[in-house]
Amino acid sequence: MKTSLPESEVAELKEHFELFDLQSEGFIPVRDLGDVVRGYGVNLTESSLKHAIEKYDNGKNQIMFADFVDFMARKMTDPGLNEEDILDSFSVFDKDKNGLVNAQELKHVLAKMGEFMSASEVDSILADADIDKNGNIKYKAFVKKLNELYDLFT
Repeated sequence: MKTSLPESEVAELKEHFELFDLQSEGFIPVRDLGDVVRGYGVNLTESSLKHAIEKYDNGKNQIMFADFVDFMARKMTDPGLNEEDILDSFSVFDKDKNGLVNAQELKHVLAKMGEFMSASEVDSILADADIDKNGNIKYKAFVKKLNELYDLFT
């Protein structure tokens, strides 16, 4: 099995995987994937979980061990930004679930949460946003534009 993880890490993943592979058949039910991943200490959004199931389900509602290792290697070796997680973060502020976030609310959140950002840094980021007449940003387009400008998701 080719992986970017050291053998010792793959061995630990196997031990953990086997806690859920009760019949030692080399697979787990797709419904258990979230619990297996989170149980190993890796954060996983529902969107990311859904995407993983779509990608790794073998057609029988099963995730094979080799596919689990591939998924975990990606999650563990690429802790950086990914578009799904950023979009999930924006969706928290999308109260009407219409793909829009209020620019002023976003400005406040960027300035007050996470790493400290000065007002000029926040303004610089929002300068790349298309803000409509109601003061809202279409956040999917905004994230895409930020990625094009700054190559966030490599």
